[in-house]
Amino acid sequence: MPKSRRTAGKILFSSMTDLSNHSIFYISFTLAFLLTSLNCSFDKPSMPSWDTNVSIPLINKSYTMAELAEKESSISLDSTGNLYFEVDADLDNYYIGDELYLESLQDDFSLNFGSFSIDPPSSVATSVSLSEIFSQAEALHGLTVIVPSFSFQTDKKSLDPYDTFSYVTIETGNISLQVQNNLAVPLGSPLTLEIWNTAQDTLISSTTSSSQIAAGGSQIFLVDLAGKKIPNQLSVRMTGDSPGSSGAAVLVDKNSNFGMTSSIMNLTV
Repeated sequence: MPKSRRTAGKILFSSMTDLSNHSIFYISFTLAFLLTSLNCSFDKPSMPSWDTNVSIPLINKSYTMAELAEKESSISLDSTGNLYFEVDADLDNYYIGDELYLESLQDDFSLNFGSFSIDPPSSVATSVSLSEIFSQAEALHGLTVIVPSFSFQTDKKSLDPYDTFSYVTIETGNISLQVQNNLAVPLGSPLTLEIWNTAQDTLISSTTSSSQIAAGGSQIFLVDLAGKKIPNQLSVRMTGDSPGSSGAAVLVDKNSNFGMTSSIMNLTV
C-alpha cells in the first residue's frame, strides 16, 4: 500500500509540471504579440515639415527691339523700323560638274487669234525749233528782218513712247501726224514726213505733201501702216523747203518752233 501512494504522488507532480510549462509559453506568446502590435501602430515622433513655391521678383525691365538689335551684329533695323537679319560671309565654291544635265526637250506651239481691233494709243508729240532748221537763226535772233528761203532736214525726233504695247503688227491702220507751224515763216513745199523705228534706226514708212503750211497754220499728214510692224517708240523726221518771209520783214525768234503730234487711227492687228 505505501508503495502505491508514492507512485501516485509522482504522477501528480509530473502533471503539475506540464501545466506550469504550458502557462509560461502562453504568457510569453501573448506579451510578444502585444509588443509587436504596439510597435507597428505608432510612428516615432518627429518635427513637422512641408514644401511650398515662393515667387520673388528679381527684375522688371522692358527692352525695345532696337535695344536688342544693338547687341546683335547680324540684326538691324531698316528705315521703317522693321527688324531684318543679315549675314555677310564668303561661300566656298561648289562645282556641280557632271551632276547637272537636262534631257533634250523640243516642242512647237502655235496659236492663231485672227485679226481684231484694238483701241488706239494716246497721242504723242515732239517739236522742232527754228534754230534746228535755219542756220542764220542764232545770228538774226531778236531782229526784224527779211528771212531768205532755205531747205531743211530735221533730226530724227523721238516721240513720247506708247504705253499700251511693245510691238504690234498692223493689218490696217494709219498714223496721223499733225504739224502745227508756230514759226514766222511758212513750211513747204514740198514736205516729206518719215516715220522711224527708234530702237533699230530703220525707216518704217513715209509720205510727201506738196502743200505749204502757212505761219501759224497746221496740216495733217496720214501715213499708211498696213503690214508694218511698229514698236512703241517711234521717231519722225521732216525734210522740205521754206520760202522764207517772201520779202517781208519778220521778227526772228530762234526758239520758235513747229510741233508734230502723232496719233494711230483705225487700228486692226
